[in-house]
Parts: sequence; structure tokens; C-alpha cells
Amino acid sequence: LSYCPRLEKAIIGNGIQDLKEVIDGSNKIKNLYIGKGLKSFAKCCLCGSYGGRSGEASPLANANVYLFSDEVSSNYFYDSDGQHYTGGLPRDIKVLFVVNPERYQTLFGKDYNLKPMLVFNESSLEYTGKTPELTFKNYVEGFDVAIDNSTTPKDVGSYNTNVEVELSTEGWNTTIEVPCSYTITKAPLSAIVNNVQRFYGEDNPEFACTYIGFKNGETEEVFTSKPLLTTSATTESNAGTYPIYCTGAEAKNYNITCEAGTLTINKAPQTILWEQEFNNHSIGDEIELTAKSSASLPIRYKSSDNSSVIITTKGEKQYAYILKSGTTVLTAYQKGDINHEEADEINKVISVETNAINSISSNDNNRTYYKANGVKANEYTKGIVVIKDNNRTKVIVKE
Repeated sequence: LSYCPRLEKAIIGNGIQDLKEVIDGSNKIKNLYIGKGLKSFAKCCLCGSYGGRSGEASPLANANVYLFSDEVSSNYFYDSDGQHYTGGLPRDIKVLFVVNPERYQTLFGKDYNLKPMLVFNESSLEYTGKTPELTFKNYVEGFDVAIDNSTTPKDVGSYNTNVEVELSTEGWNTTIEVPCSYTITKAPLSAIVNNVQRFYGEDNPEFACTYIGFKNGETEEVFTSKPLLTTSATTESNAGTYPIYCTGAEAKNYNITCEAGTLTINKAPQTILWEQEFNNHSIGDEIELTAKSSASLPIRYKSSDNSSVIITTKGEKQYAYILKSGTTVLTAYQKGDINHEEADEINKVISVETNAINSISSNDNNRTYYKANGVKANEYTKGIVVIKDNNRTKVIVKE
């Protein structure tokens, strides 16, 4: 490259390991690209007739120098008498672009205007489940850049790594490993406990969550600790609403927040079973009523005509007492309680026919008369009369 006064751009290939005198007699060069094989700048490198005298510009004084190598270990440059310099990389280079400015700052000291060739934009990324697509700023003039992101770590963590970068221009290309430091932070994940219902007295159903925020098709399989879903409600808990809590969920790449759900215990349904039939009953009969609730709750009864059939209670039992003939509807019902719904009513019909006589011989000394309440009567009168005739007993309604 000696004596090329119009030279503005030059590329020194990757195979050169030691540079000696390369450029001479030109101060118009604008961009010099030095391949990645270089290991040292030798004495009289890039100087030619330039001696480094005070006020004298080197051939690279107006140049951007791009040093693709990250293996240079020496720069043959020294001050012989305080004014004259010999060999090495001239100190008056406009900008020296290197792969790793930190390394060359240590090697070259503060004598050069060092800049990075390429800078990655990211310092912090949120986890996506995919290899992050790193973006960058390219300072290598006239070169295209391609990055292989396939080996870039994707899990949460802080990384100081080298990323392989390919730079290419017309008819020449090279690869470098550019330092890159970045952090991948956890992605937010919401675990929302699903609301569920059951009836009083039943076991709790299986609890589950709906998740919002999984990345790249991931599922609960990524949990290092699965969520624990609990409630205070048991089979004996009263009807009402109870929170379902979510705790303990952990995953390497997610920051998990839990939202409680609700267990609703509904009143249990109940039915009335009443198999009793009312046939061949007469006035004065007292009939024990035997309907039962599926919830084992006490049954109550009512009569459609209390003048014909009344409901009485003795101890814990209830009875239907027939007062006169006719058709009466008996109803069994159960109103429910805090844990049970009201049962559907059950109806039964009692029909008692009229048995009347116009007269009874008062000369028959074998008959005894009683009123409906069991009090002995002196004579046969209107109303309900119980007649005891020797060993037979009749209930007669006299109108």
C-alpha cells in the first residue's frame, strides 16, 4: 500500500499475523480494515517515512481503523527522546474501532480513541420462552452484519457471553465474537383459582387454576413447585361461600401471582317419602303419620279441613284424628333449614263415608253410648256417637 496517495479504503486479510510497514506516503485513507488473524503490530508498522515528530500527521491521521482481531498482544511503540516515536500503530488515528474496547484499553492505554465495532442494545429482556433476538448498533462503515442467535441463552439469568457476528462487504467477510452482557428477567404469570360449587354434605370437588401468561406454548409442566389449592370448607361446613387459596407456586422463568377463587356450598335438595295409604278408616280413628325426609329433617302435616280431620302431636309423633265423614287432603311438608332446600309437598286423601241411623232402641240395656271425646253419654244424641254393643263397637254420625 506504499505510495498510494489516492488510497481511501484498504482491507488487510485474516491471514496476516504480524504487520510491518504497510502504508506510506498517503494521508487520504479514510477506512482501514485489519483482519482477525493479526497478533502484533511490528516496528515501523503503518509509518513509512512518518517518524511521529511533533506536529507531523501520520498516514492514518484522518482514518477510521477497524481492528477485527481480538488477539493482538503487542504494539511496538515507544518514545525515544520525548519527541520522536518509532513503529507500531500511530497514536493520531481518528478512531480505532475494536471488538473489545475494554481489552484494548488495557493493552494500548489511553493513547487511542477507542470505540466498539458493534454494541448490543439490550441490557434487560423479559423471558419469552424463545431464544432472544438480540439487536445491535453497527459502527463498521460499509459492512453488513449477521448474528446467529441460536445459541443465545433463553432462561432467566444474567449473562456475560460472546456472540458470534459475521461482517461482510464486497468480496470479503470475517467473523468476530462480540462481548455481550444482558439479563433475562422473569415473565409475569397469573394463577387464577377457578370458582366451583357443590351441595351441602358433599366432598369438595377437585380444585384447579386458569393460567394467564405462559410463554411459547408452555404449561404447568414448567413448575418447579406446583400450586397448593386449599380451603377451610369441609363436608360439615354450612351452606355459604368459602375462599380457595393458591400458594407455593414456583417456576424458574416466571414470577407467579395467585388470585383466590370461591367455593360455593349450596343448600342440599331433599325429598319426602310417604308410602302410607288411608283406606277403610272410620270416624274416631287416630292414625300415626309416617312420612320421612331424605335429609332426616322433621316432617310437618296440615289438613285441608280441620273440622273433618285434625293433626295432633304426642311426643315426637304426629297423628291424624278423624272427626267426621267426608273427603280431606292431608299434606306433608318440610320447609328446609340453613343447609337444605324446601321439599316438594306430598298430599294424601282420606275419605270417610257417613254411617247414620235414625233411631236406637232405648230399651236395649246392652248398649252404651259415648261422645267423640270419650265421655259416656246418657242418651243417643246428634253428632258423633260411639256405641258399644256387647263386644262390638261402632262410631255413628247422627244428623
